[in-house]
Amino acid sequence: MGWPHAVARLRPIGGGVVTVLFVGKPSRGKGWPELCRAMAWIAQSKPSIRFIQIGPAPATAPSNLKALGPGEPSYVSVWMLSADVVVVPSRTCDALPRVALEAQARGKPVIATRVGGLPEIVEDGVTGRLIPPGDWQALRDALLVLAEDPALRHRWGQAARQRVQERFGATRTTAMLRGVYAGVRAPPTMNDP
Repeated sequence: MGWPHAVARLRPIGGGVVTVLFVGKPSRGKGWPELCRAMAWIAQSKPSIRFIQIGPAPATAPSNLKALGPGEPSYVSVWMLSADVVVVPSRTCDALPRVALEAQARGKPVIATRVGGLPEIVEDGVTGRLIPPGDWQALRDALLVLAEDPALRHRWGQAARQRVQERFGATRTTAMLRGVYAGVRAPPTMNDP
């Protein structure tokens, strides 16, 4: 089955199911152990939350996870559009995690850890939720809050889209680069006075 068909098959039409997307390898550095603990707890108490993982297949997974394997960027985009929430529970520092930027550009609230560049992307309580790295209970609690409140998901998603456009959009990035280039002067040569 191809990716677009998988999206159509898994995406609910109503029914109150909340879809959470994780993009990455199932490793300690990406916060996989904490996400698994949160997913397992949620599977027992809140079956209306389902999880999608795009990346190398995990060795074991909770019953509420659909692991799709690696995918091309265009398929990741389709799944991001389909998701209600994107989770980035990393323990390691990424300078500027692309998954969080792409999710917010698509109007998705992001639950992320306070590591690396994530606090620059996710504004806690405005565009998503920032949690301590390694804290599966904080991850679970943030997921439950967003699952229960579609208006909050919508509000944070809209704020996320606006923040990415304002802070990371092409116009601002181009202006910043021009400023950097304008401030850089070529080193003097021997012929310079």
